[in-house]
Amino acid sequence: ATPNTTGLPASATPSGTTTTTPGTRIITRPAGTTPATNNGLPASATPSTTTPTGTTPTGCVGTDQVTININLPQTPVLSASVTTGCSPLNVTFTNTAPGFTNAQWNFNPGNTFSGNVTNATFVNPGCVNVEFTGNDANGCLVSFAQNNIVCISPNPIASFSSNPNDITLENQEINLTNTSTNATTYFWLFGAGGQSIIENPSYTYSATEASSYQVTLIAANAAGCVDTATQIIRIREDVIYYVPNSFTPDGDEFNQTWQPVFTSGFDPFDFELLIFNRWGEIIFESKNDKIGWDGTYKGMLVQEGSYVWRIEFKTSENDERKLIHGHLNVLK
Repeated sequence: ATPNTTGLPASATPSGTTTTTPGTRIITRPAGTTPATNNGLPASATPSTTTPTGTTPTGCVGTDQVTININLPQTPVLSASVTTGCSPLNVTFTNTAPGFTNAQWNFNPGNTFSGNVTNATFVNPGCVNVEFTGNDANGCLVSFAQNNIVCISPNPIASFSSNPNDITLENQEINLTNTSTNATTYFWLFGAGGQSIIENPSYTYSATEASSYQVTLIAANAAGCVDTATQIIRIREDVIYYVPNSFTPDGDEFNQTWQPVFTSGFDPFDFELLIFNRWGEIIFESKNDKIGWDGTYKGMLVQEGSYVWRIEFKTSENDERKLIHGHLNVLK
């Protein structure tokens, strides 16, 4: 505001000040007053009235009253669309205080975005601080800091191991060890209709033939972040067989044929049985597991004694070749 200097020459010098260039008017605070401050500004925005006094070179004195309005800076009102969540966390930030311009959001560690409404995505776990700067409705530059405006939870990492890795039809129980991190709750799916919320469960399958099942672990934390781990559990057939150690080809109705008995876990189309005499000569050969030896060689019954047998076959589970051998006794 410009003092009313009606009736005063333009060269009037304000009382209590140094002489200035003619035409300059200096408004001074009444002598002896010191306003309370708030960062260099009055603690209250109540208008202040001051009375400048001017004296002419001829001794004429004039006064006027000037009202000075001092505006306090506005405080921004910051909000986040979400305050906690899982990585990556997308957040919309808003300054709802009206009239702000030139708004800048500075997130640690040094990511800056513009506007009263802005979006940011956070990947690293931890809490985020923000410094907001802008000009308020009165043009005052405002800087405002808010700590931990959002916090990103560490994502769980789901993992587990099984014991044994593969199971058999004879023993279908499996024990699972949970090795997940950053998780508090767990949900298991065993692939055969079973499920569990136990941290380290055991489960028994009821398969009737060789098969595979996918075990799934879903691990979650308190923030609702989840991770999933899977593993294939194979149920294989045991290789089950029985090889007799003697037989009596004596012409009666009992025990006339020597025959190994294979019940499971082998490939019947990849099977070979050989029998040798004491000199290493092959005296019997069969590629059919259902056909045994009647104790003859070249149509004649062999002598009583010990003979060597050898069986080679392929497993049905993984095509592994196996070789077994032993002795049998021909008794009469």
